[in-house]
Amino acid sequence: MLIRVLTLIACLLTLASCGDYAALEAIENNKKIADSLFRVQKDTLRKSFQAECDSVYKIHYDAAVDSIKQLRIEGIKGLINPEKE
Repeated sequence: MLIRVLTLIACLLTLASCGDYAALEAIENNKKIADSLFRVQKDTLRKSFQAECDSVYKIHYDAAVDSIKQLRIEGIKGLINPEKE
């Protein structure tokens, strides 16, 4: 009984490992296709990413300046009235 189970497991493992080479070839082909598509669309992607970055830059810059300004105001208030803190 144990020999049959071990034989069955060995056969299943052997059959399951047969498709690995096909999968590796498919992965390589997909990488080549993705690389060629990226090379073709690289300029368009770069322009769209730059436009996206430019659109959110002002928002993030203003938020950063406002938070720094608020920290400075709180610091000045702390220097003027140290007992309130």
